[in-house]
Amino acid sequence: MIKKQRNKPLKLRQLESLYKRLHASHPKQQQIEKALSNYAAGYRGEQSIDYHLTFLNPAHMIFHDLRLRNSLGYFQIDTLILTSSFFLIIEVKNIAGTLSFDPHRYQMVRKVNGTVEGFSDPRLQVKRHHLQFEKWLEQQQIPIPPIYKVVVISFPTTIIEAPSSSLEKVIHAAQLPYDILELEMQHPNLTISPKSMEQIASRLKRHHRPLDTNMVQHFEIDPGAIKSGVQCEACDEIPMKYSTGWKCAVCGHRSKNTHIKALIDCALLFQTTITNEQSCHFLGLPSRKTGTRILRSLQLKHNHKHKGRTYDLSSLLAIVPIERK
Repeated sequence: MIKKQRNKPLKLRQLESLYKRLHASHPKQQQIEKALSNYAAGYRGEQSIDYHLTFLNPAHMIFHDLRLRNSLGYFQIDTLILTSSFFLIIEVKNIAGTLSFDPHRYQMVRKVNGTVEGFSDPRLQVKRHHLQFEKWLEQQQIPIPPIYKVVVISFPTTIIEAPSSSLEKVIHAAQLPYDILELEMQHPNLTISPKSMEQIASRLKRHHRPLDTNMVQHFEIDPGAIKSGVQCEACDEIPMKYSTGWKCAVCGHRSKNTHIKALIDCALLFQTTITNEQSCHFLGLPSRKTGTRILRSLQLKHNHKHKGRTYDLSSLLAIVPIERK
């Protein structure tokens, strides 16, 4: 039973917005493109295990992309599985080639196309998540059952060279449901009641906070380098012009509501509140009256002021409250 769906991460959406709105000649564009490519590959890897999780006992509770905070700070778990007798933390990596895991130095080495690269060991990462999750459970005064951890390699052709005796297992995604079945056989007795399981699930969802990084500041980009305006859905040209609706001067495509995507980009890149004046500037609207009509039509929450009214764009992002980093 999926208790928290796997949605496209906020950071990935922010990188996508930044990449499409930054001029192609900008000196940071290549760096942003690489970050976007890496993060998108990681997200595809996480998605790839979803099929294998469909084979699990329906009573098991699955949480994807869970970010919690304990007294030491925030930590993020790719996938967490709760059962009535044990918990399982899953760290997913989407890496091709041959991966060698040093049992003593906790280093991962990748060999691909004649190149050898060293990476931080995901076994250490999942180990940290284990300790941090235990700390969170203690602070929430939740009884702690056995907690297991595993690193899952989502790329099916990747060759894994890791000691089988390691406490932090490294497996292919297809092996995951069978390992979970083995854990179920090792723990046949129920230690957490169905009512307690629901309470824990509710608390996990309530405490989840996605990371919100201001990408413009993170990459040290002048806000003036960000393209404002509404993007054409047909040819991707920016900006479209507004009369009684939106029209692209390049391909002639017309739209009534494509300004919503532009406002989402604005919220992802800058802030989740906006004034009428700011919306007119970013959308390229001909008058404040048009801006007011568009913002009101979206039924956004606002601060009820007449002068200096700010509108909340969070509902367009469909996200829970975020923590600005």
